[in-house]
Amino acid sequence: ITEGTEFVYDNMIVYANYNNGARLKVDLKDLTVEQNGTLVTVTYKNQTAELTLSTTPPVAVSMVIKTTGYEAANGKLVFGDKIDTSGVTATATLNNGTTKTIENAKLSFSSLEVTEAGEFKITAKYLDDESITAEYTLTVLSIKKITINTNSVKVEHPVGEAFDASALSVLLTLSDDSVVTRSVLDGVTV
Repeated sequence: ITEGTEFVYDNMIVYANYNNGARLKVDLKDLTVEQNGTLVTVTYKNQTAELTLSTTPPVAVSMVIKTTGYEAANGKLVFGDKIDTSGVTATATLNNGTTKTIENAKLSFSSLEVTEAGEFKITAKYLDDESITAEYTLTVLSIKKITINTNSVKVEHPVGEAFDASALSVLLTLSDDSVVTRSVLDGVTV
């Protein structure tokens, strides 16, 4: 049986063996069955027999992606953003009915290269059993308008002074009409 599950004895066949050589099939309703871990004790008319169960560890049968980590800054994924899966985990359902968290190091991901705005599906595979996969659909927004955030940089420079773009940020108006800020640190190039 799988670790963490109860022994089900509905189909168990028990015989009582008597000193005279007779053998009688016992009705399951006349038994007392107790399980303590892998030890099963069967009692019939003050006679007991013990059975040690062979167990196998539980295994994943399905998983669901926890989305934390997919969305870029400000909770919006904009065409051109890098999809960061480093914080993504999954929840696996095991064959004993329990769940467990699958850490990021045990997951691999399909192509993360977004080629256009719109719906984008990512498939995660569980590295301990690559037949266990989960899909997650991201909405990738397009940029309608870019505005330089003049509050983020010095706009007037004396002749000969170099322009410092390290603090530059831009305001992006997205296809859903929301506005997000991106900076040089987010990959904005000058």
